[in-house]
This record gives sequence, structure tokens and C-alpha cells, in this order.
Amino acid sequence: MFYKKKPTIAVFCGSQKGNKTIYSSQSKKVARILCKNSYPIIYGGGRTGLMGTISDTIKKSKGKIIGIFPDFLNIQKLAQEGLYKFYTVKTLSNRKKIMINRSDAFLILPDGFGTLDELLEVLTLKQLGLSNKPIIIFNIHGFWNPLKKFFLFMKKEGFVNHKDIKHIFWAKNADEILNFLDNNFHK
Repeated sequence: MFYKKKPTIAVFCGSQKGNKTIYSSQSKKVARILCKNSYPIIYGGGRTGLMGTISDTIKKSKGKIIGIFPDFLNIQKLAQEGLYKFYTVKTLSNRKKIMINRSDAFLILPDGFGTLDELLEVLTLKQLGLSNKPIIIFNIHGFWNPLKKFFLFMKKEGFVNHKDIKHIFWAKNADEILNFLDNNFHK
């Protein structure tokens, strides 16, 4: 792939921070690196959890971050303010669809069911040949190791092919993510 502009990275993460500070600290680090290298970010639009960590870090670094937020969640004032662009949608499905369509690569951070749903959707699109966008799983502190083992088990049992899981880039740190993006999207 050749891009004249920096590709937009969809960051899938959640409204919780997890029990270990390493999740937030590594999320901040990757946000700073992406921002410093002029990668625009699209994310779920929230102000709490790792979503808030990502958006606050990028805002402070004066980077471009676009939020896509379901308006039914804003009853509790969970939407982030002061973003480069912000859109509200009716449903979580609409948010996911917009994030998938408007991005050039997917970065998966530790989280729960919502991020797992988003990951499985982009993996399914890739498996069906409907997308060739890179998928990066940021495996902070081994968070995604059980899922990786399960994917390998699914392969062993004949439910997914090797090609279906080889497309996932498992990153241990922010520098690996930057190198992967720079190698996949020529400057």
C-alpha cells in the first residue's frame, strides 16, 4: 500500500482502565508515538477508561483524534469533549461500522466484550476477503495471550485456517506498532 497522507488508525478500547496501571501507561505511550508520527486516530469517543487515556493523551499532544459516540450513552456525560472531530450515532453497530469504514488499520488494546466484538468483526471481514486492513493487537502485559491460545486451538480443531490468524500482528510494545505501521504504509 502507498499512502500520500498518513493512514487513519482505529483504536478499539474501552471505558475501563483495568486493574493494572501498565494498561494506561502503555496506552499513553502508543498514543504519544502515533501522535508524534502524525497518525490520525478514530476511536469510540468516550472520556473514561482507556478511551479517555487515548483521547486525553492525543489532545494534549495536539494530534488529530476523531470520536464516534453512541448518543444513548451520553446520558451519563461519557462523551469526550474538545476532539478534532466528534460524531454521534444511534447504535453501537453504527459506531463500529463508521470506525471500520473510515480507518486504514485497526489497533486493539486490552478491554472487555465491546473491544472483543470489534476485533472479531474485523477478523471476520479479513477472513471473508472483505477487508485487507492491518490488524494489530497490542498485547500489553500478555493480556491477549489467552485469546491467542484460543485462536491456535480453533486452528488445530479445523475451524480457522492458518491464513486467517497469520494476518494478526501481535505487538508487545509501542515501538513495534510504529515499525509495523511504517512498514505497511510507506511514508
